[in-house]
Amino acid sequence: MPRRAPLNAGDLLRAAQALQVQDPAMLQRLARQLGLPAPPASAAPPPAPAATERAVPPGRPQPTQPTPPTRATPAQPGGTPGTDDTAAPGSLVPAMLTALPDLAGAATAPAWLSPGMPQLAKGPVAPPTPHDTLFSPPSSRAMGAALAAVRVADGDVDTDRLVAALADGLPLRAVPRLPVWTLRHGLQVLVDQGPAMQPWHADVDQLLGLLERLLGEAQLQVLGFDGEPLQGCRHPGTGDPMRWPAPPPGAAVLLLSDLGITRLPGRPRPQAARHWQGFARAAAQAGAAVRVLVPQAPSRWPVGLPVPLRLLWWDRRTTVAAVRRLLSA
Repeated sequence: MPRRAPLNAGDLLRAAQALQVQDPAMLQRLARQLGLPAPPASAAPPPAPAATERAVPPGRPQPTQPTPPTRATPAQPGGTPGTDDTAAPGSLVPAMLTALPDLAGAATAPAWLSPGMPQLAKGPVAPPTPHDTLFSPPSSRAMGAALAAVRVADGDVDTDRLVAALADGLPLRAVPRLPVWTLRHGLQVLVDQGPAMQPWHADVDQLLGLLERLLGEAQLQVLGFDGEPLQGCRHPGTGDPMRWPAPPPGAAVLLLSDLGITRLPGRPRPQAARHWQGFARAAAQAGAAVRVLVPQAPSRWPVGLPVPLRLLWWDRRTTVAAVRRLLSA
């Protein structure tokens, strides 16, 4: 519920006009009733304009209204014959107002502020609201598995390829198998720790916690960098600088970065295609499958990025099926 604005002198003036207060003493009493400072005794609100008055442009004659016939009003109980007690709203003000004590000059504090009185008990503190994740919570575990998995030919026997090879009389050096997704090669996560990624620190922490629960500490390696991994990495726990360690062949590398999309004051925006060319080449030589989570819309992605970098939108509109299709291509 929105909070009501504090009363002011305009509210006092509107209330006095509505009640047709003409007595300065009654105006002061009304101000105290509203919790406002009492106006000077000489102040009185202007009378409210009659409902039938209309503004007439200068130079135009005033319209004449016929005078209604005067009719005597029957005497009311306790009133004056020939008058209507309800016709004067100002006469109802004393009955509508209740005299309030003037607390402005009170020198003693209320009893509930005395040192010996028990203090108010504090109510239960509500737990903090959980951070709203960039991936949909119902599919977050499946999304984490899709980001960390690599596709290897370790499934069932590919009978189509086997029959075709035997029919062509080709020698079998290995039994052909169907590709499957696996997590056994582990995952290396490279976290961009530059100032442009500060708005997504909570999302990075949530994703790393999800991947740790999914893979375990032995299968997960997390490194930080600022700028580009080949320029140097840092251990997130100790902050010690280190060279980028290439992962084992076939392992996946997950890069969390905005790829320099955010323009920072005082820092030139890097040329994305040239900036990431060296890292993409080194990852391809190591046999690592690199996928990049970008917390920016695809319409802002830089053009000309190296092909080995598979870009994924870090957003709830990204589905597990879309990740599988991109990484399978």
